[in-house]
Amino acid sequence: MTRRRSILTMSLLGMLAFCAFAAQNAFAWETALDTTAFECSTSAAAKDYADAHCDNTIVSGGSYGHKSIGFGAQVEIETSNTATKNSTTEAEEVVLGGELLGVPVKITCLKVEPHAAIVSFVENLNPGDFEGTVGVVFTECVLEGNGSSLGCHVEEPVTLLALFHGVEQGIAPAREMAIEFTPDPSTSTTLATLHFTGTGCLLTTANIKGRIRGTGSGADGTGATLHFQPADESLTFGGNPATLTGTFTTRVSSTGRALVTTTAQ
Repeated sequence: MTRRRSILTMSLLGMLAFCAFAAQNAFAWETALDTTAFECSTSAAAKDYADAHCDNTIVSGGSYGHKSIGFGAQVEIETSNTATKNSTTEAEEVVLGGELLGVPVKITCLKVEPHAAIVSFVENLNPGDFEGTVGVVFTECVLEGNGSSLGCHVEEPVTLLALFHGVEQGIAPAREMAIEFTPDPSTSTTLATLHFTGTGCLLTTANIKGRIRGTGSGADGTGATLHFQPADESLTFGGNPATLTGTFTTRVSSTGRALVTTTAQ
């Protein structure tokens, strides 16, 4: 992260404002160091997790652990909201909230599934870094606002395409980790574009821009169950501030095992 700092002659009030700003941003998200992607597997050498998402550590008698997926190769993955709720037995809905033309809008989608025509992948970069791409589709979406009471609805599927990498914040060694999703600047400036159809729609299209961060259920934000919360986002919807809540998990396509990104091996 590039930081620019100006040296100015400031009044006491200006100095206090600067100090308040510095404190507020002391724990800003930064690119993570020494992070690696693993499978959560029963065949791992060290089994110190109790669940198939490697969210819950256990002192002894664990059934799952982190298994290396190697370095320098793109490993195909699949992201969805399957098994993200009620002890991984149900799917948690994804909710987008915002405003269009001064009217509150809420979109709730029950299903998030891998994009059938787009290959998503993760790659461990040596040393200690990873990156990847993700393509998912949202279906079974319910629209509130934007003229929905008159018959307007969201066209499905809604497609989200993004790059992702590890970020962290806090003071070492207790730094919290997250996965940050952003548009691919080589192809688009948007995460997704929503199209509205039917009668009474105030707008027919609206772009979702910015970035979202998923924080894991495990210690220090690790684990395969990623939770998206408004505090971890910088989103706009139709040019206005927006929020997104929901939970994703990602699996390695060839094995079906949960993908874990963490600083711990």
